[in-house]
Amino acid sequence: MAYTRQAAAIGILLAGLASLQRGSSVLRFAMFIAVAALFHKTVVLVLPLVIFASQRSRLLNIVAGIAGTILLYDVFLSSSVEGFVRNYIDTQYNSQGAIIRVVMNLVPAMALLIFRRRLPFSPAEGRMWTYFAMAAALMPLALMIVPSTTVIDRLSLYLIPLQLAVLPRLALLLKQRNFGRFLVICYAGLVMFVWLNFAVHAKFWLPYQIQPGLF
Repeated sequence: MAYTRQAAAIGILLAGLASLQRGSSVLRFAMFIAVAALFHKTVVLVLPLVIFASQRSRLLNIVAGIAGTILLYDVFLSSSVEGFVRNYIDTQYNSQGAIIRVVMNLVPAMALLIFRRRLPFSPAEGRMWTYFAMAAALMPLALMIVPSTTVIDRLSLYLIPLQLAVLPRLALLLKQRNFGRFLVICYAGLVMFVWLNFAVHAKFWLPYQIQPGLF
């Protein structure tokens, strides 16, 4: 259930980012995060990446970011930290696909940091995705430091929107934009092909199988 709940949280996070891109306030985005936290509490850690990129004054951003993060942390995460450390850190719980998922975020992160000025982002969007990219760039280092790769894997999932924002825009850097779009589609198809054919649990997804007698 953990991945199912986190998938729901990521979906609501994406809805919040879409709302933000359409001109909604940071407060409204925080409400999306609060709803997403009802499915998976760790999503509140994404809030500072967005709040600090707001077009308001930097001081207000910092104050609002710290206050909002502390509030949501206190409401959703504070009571779970001890169990989180015990179940993941102390037991050194590991995920087999953690490195792959971290690298998948690292590719668009490095591309954004290198080509940021050439990609069609508004100033606020550029700052926000730069924060996402910096977080993604730190994840490989975190994999070497934190004893549980599952922790880093779960946190990296919230950086998946970076792939959706950056990879399609990289096609615009090529003179033949249709060819660039084709490359992006091929990359997405390759990811799906590798996962469905070589992932440890792929056999349960094609066709989708659940435990007999569950319903």
